[in-house]
Amino acid sequence: MLAQGALNLLKNEKTFKGGIQRKTRCTMMSTDYLERVLAGSPLSTAEVDGA
Repeated sequence: MLAQGALNLLKNEKTFKGGIQRKTRCTMMSTDYLERVLAGSPLSTAEVDGA
């Protein structure tokens, strides 16, 4: 279930052109890109905290 959620986040991320494998590698190499992908999550901390 967690893997499917991660896959959906990568599919929805549109700022970087590339396949899922390439996006996965970018998230491993760049914390900035990882934060950008996670920010697209409906469960991001900004939305939970109400900010």
